[in-house]
Amino acid sequence: MAMRSASIASRLCRMVAVVVLALSVSTLSGCKTDDERAYSIDTGDMSLDEGLELYGLGMPDCPVQKLRYALVGMWGGHDFYLRFSTDAACMNSFLDINDLVDIGEAASAEPFPHGHPKLSDVGWTFREGVSYRMHHPRDFGGRDLVAVIDSGVDPQVVSIYGFPV
Repeated sequence: MAMRSASIASRLCRMVAVVVLALSVSTLSGCKTDDERAYSIDTGDMSLDEGLELYGLGMPDCPVQKLRYALVGMWGGHDFYLRFSTDAACMNSFLDINDLVDIGEAASAEPFPHGHPKLSDVGWTFREGVSYRMHHPRDFGGRDLVAVIDSGVDPQVVSIYGFPV
């Protein structure tokens, strides 16, 4: 009986070791928890919260809808894509808490300055002839971002592209 208990304990110990090893390998290999809000181009090595922190952004204490994001690891850092919709008061709260200042109008189907090849990869489209407001952080430390707001729809939509500088 003692031999059988030792054998069961030995098998149990091996099974636990295999599970621990499998979890360790998946963690070390960069496996991520699936987040249905992440775009398919997201490289999976950072969470949304880590991306917000990296770019010095905070989310407002009011409801947002249709939030989607991607953090795309590249040489020298991560590009950040964030889009959500909310009402005008909540959008103003978002701008205020992040100290984003209005830097002008963009009236084209490509409102981001410098053009941007990956916008189609995240499915962002912009309407021709619509006036979008562009916002930029008052201060930035090694990372930059542009927020483009469509205030002509209800709820308003903000599209944010962040990039290391």
